[in-house]
Amino acid sequence: MKILSAARFTLVALLSLLLMQSCQLIGNSPKKTAKQIYFFDLAGFFNKEAARLTKSKIKTEKRLTFNDKKDQLPNAKLDFEKELAVFINSDINKLSWRDKYQADS
Repeated sequence: MKILSAARFTLVALLSLLLMQSCQLIGNSPKKTAKQIYFFDLAGFFNKEAARLTKSKIKTEKRLTFNDKKDQLPNAKLDFEKELAVFINSDINKLSWRDKYQADS
């Protein structure tokens, strides 16, 4: 009878400890953070570049080629965020690529 009582006490103590530990894990869950950057912050670079170009109000000329037809737009007012969106949206920091490449600087 004494062994059964000790076993129950041990079981209850173990379950209580597990419950308290799980409550701590839920209460201290990490907050969402920004995506980790493994190689280079390409989106950040192009966002800063778009802001710099928009602020500088430089003269631009846009050249277009589509189906062997060429066109030029002198003094075009460009939305640099839209023009650089392809580069901003490209994601070189994919988790699956982390071990495939090395950043040198």
